[in-house]
Amino acid sequence: MTKDPITIPLDCTIDEAAQILLEHKLSGAPVVDDEGQIAGVITQTDIFRGLVLFTGVKKAGIQFAFQLEDRPGSIKEVSDIIRNYGCLLVSILSGQDVQAGYRRVYIRVRDCDPERLEELKEELKAKANVLYVMDHAKRNKQT
Repeated sequence: MTKDPITIPLDCTIDEAAQILLEHKLSGAPVVDDEGQIAGVITQTDIFRGLVLFTGVKKAGIQFAFQLEDRPGSIKEVSDIIRNYGCLLVSILSGQDVQAGYRRVYIRVRDCDPERLEELKEELKAKANVLYVMDHAKRNKQT
């Protein structure tokens, strides 16, 4: 055992724990309370389980990937279009590791009317930079 191991505080969020594990190139670490007592262990598998839960990937559905301006309201604009077509939003993830002033946004939905999907895609393309649309049930990715 390591004499002074890297630990994860009990009140740490899953994304904070993932950052610590990644930063220190660890596959897992003990979780400790305020007194330094071990409350459990968090592993990469726990992080992956959280990722699957947060993204809604188990629900299949359709994922829209965008590159949007990094400004207030840009995500709402595309999500409102999607909701107007009766789709149920499952998850919205975004990140800023792209061109300055832009962000990548991934919106997963389900219960979309397949008859109106092409119309929805065209409306989204007219409003935003759509990187791809992935129908997970059909394993079909369109750019």
